[in-house]
Amino acid sequence: MALIRWAGRPWVDFAFKVIAIAALVAGAWNYVDNARLTQCQARYAESANESTAARSDAAAEDRRALDDLVAAFATDPGSGRAALMRYQRVRAAADARRAANPVPPPPSTRCG
Repeated sequence: MALIRWAGRPWVDFAFKVIAIAALVAGAWNYVDNARLTQCQARYAESANESTAARSDAAAEDRRALDDLVAAFATDPGSGRAALMRYQRVRAAADARRAANPVPPPPSTRCG
């Protein structure tokens, strides 16, 4: 009985309305913030994938050129100088590709 009298007061009704509106605003804010964070992390994942693929391709080129260099010295030591020059060119190109595709900063520094 006392609870019914207490709940029927105008200030209690007002307090519940304020709490409900605050909860609605907080929920909307949380939804928007989560959507923004999700989009930011998706952009990071995409850029990280592109960077990783380019850097992986550059590393594969490095390894192939080094294998060719070793094979040239093993099979025909006279062709070693040309193989070494080729290796240096491939290595420089691979280094340039890695420099052009840096690992992006983590989402903790971009999405926060």
